This record gives sequence, structure tokens and C-alpha cells, in this order.
Amino acid sequence: FASQAAIAIENSRLFSSVKEEKRRMEIVFKKIKEGAVLTGPGGEIIIANNAARLFLEFDKFKFIDMREAFRTFSSEEAYEAVMASSERTVKFDFAREKPKRLYLDGSAMRLLGTPKEGKEPETDGWLWILSDVTAQRLEERMARNFLSLISHKFKTPLAAISGYAQILSDEAHS
Repeated sequence: FASQAAIAIENSRLFSSVKEEKRRMEIVFKKIKEGAVLTGPGGEIIIANNAARLFLEFDKFKFIDMREAFRTFSSEEAYEAVMASSERTVKFDFAREKPKRLYLDGSAMRLLGTPKEGKEPETDGWLWILSDVTAQRLEERMARNFLSLISHKFKTPLAAISGYAQILSDEAHS
């Protein structure tokens, strides 16, 4: 009876420890402002924080995996490149114009399992970190448009001034 009681107490202690670690992990996962999605090795979604749910409109579409989540974005092939990569961390950019313009910059980190003897460790899953860079991209676009417009507006009078200066220079030398 005593040994079973000791095992039950140890199991209870371990369960409490795992529960506390899970609570801490959920706090960190939920508090970061970047989107974070934990997936299985094939991209199936295990858990997504609030920011990721908002970026991907998860509650509206109820995605099962990241392939589906990124289907509404313009660079679906980038998802395939991430999944096919042998790198531990893969950077990517995704853009969506409709229903709401959204530019995401992110990283997908391969989570490796413990290696078996003489073999490379297998992928246990992926951690996707997503940052909303929509405001930055729109500012960059506006800056490019502004510079293009200003340079065009200055070219016309400068061309006229340059032409007249050439004529005056030719007449002065004649």
C-alpha cells in the first residue's frame, strides 16, 4: 500500500509540475504581440496565439493547417519552399490584398526531435512567428511614389532650363 501511495504522490507531483509548465508556456505564448503558431511536422495547426488568430482570421475560416491559412496570401509557393527547406529557420514574406490588406513577415523554425543512432533528427513540428508589417510596407510604397512624383515634376523644368542654358552657351561662344 505504501509503495502505491508513493507512486500516486509522485504522479500527482509530476502532473502538477507539467500543468504549471503548460500554464507558463501559455502565458508567454499569449502575451507576445507577434503571431505564433505551433504546428506538427506536416503543418497541421496545434496551437495559435491571439495575434496569429487575428492575422490569419482563424476564427472565421477555422484552418486545419498552415497551407490552408496561407492560401489567401499571394505567395502560396513560399509555404512550399518553407516546408521543403532543410534549414532550421526559414524567413518568408506573405502578402494579401483582400479582404483586408495584410503584409506578414516571419520565420518558420523547424523543431527537431531527439536523433536516433546514426540518423539525422526528424522534424517534430514547426514554430511560425508572424509579424504584421503592413504599415511599414505601405509607408515604403508611399515614399517610393512620392520620390517618383517629385523627380518627374523636377525633370520637366530642369530639362527646359538645361535646354535654354545650352542655347545661351552656344550663342555666347558664337
